[in-house]
Amino acid sequence: MSRVPDKRVPRAPWGDFPLSELIVLLALGLGIFGFANLGSAQGTWGIACATTLGCLAGLEVAIREHFSGYRSRTVLLTAAVAAAASAGAMLLRLPPVAALVTALVLAALILPILKRSFTRRAQAGAGSAPEQREAAGASQ
Repeated sequence: MSRVPDKRVPRAPWGDFPLSELIVLLALGLGIFGFANLGSAQGTWGIACATTLGCLAGLEVAIREHFSGYRSRTVLLTAAVAAAASAGAMLLRLPPVAALVTALVLAALILPILKRSFTRRAQAGAGSAPEQREAAGASQ
């Protein structure tokens, strides 16, 4: 008898606490605050913090989905790593061309690794039933 793969979103390591959702709510609040104070330093910081928190919340969900084999987020995760590398190169005051080359080389290196890790997880998780996953979660 073949099993149907479990298509539920993977659980967060912290359980049922809605951390990602609360971070998105905080980001929305900061965004509203930032736009209400548009043109001031507080408004700029509010919008910057809202953008950062929103990106981090989305990235957390993408990492969880990718490394559990639920959905491939290879391109998104590759772009996040490349953007972080480019930002790091700019913080080191390297020329913009060097930052771009750094990001592209790192993306070319990380893309096949992420693709392979997702494929392995998706194939390994295709045969596990929801009851087995719940039992494994309860034993921890």
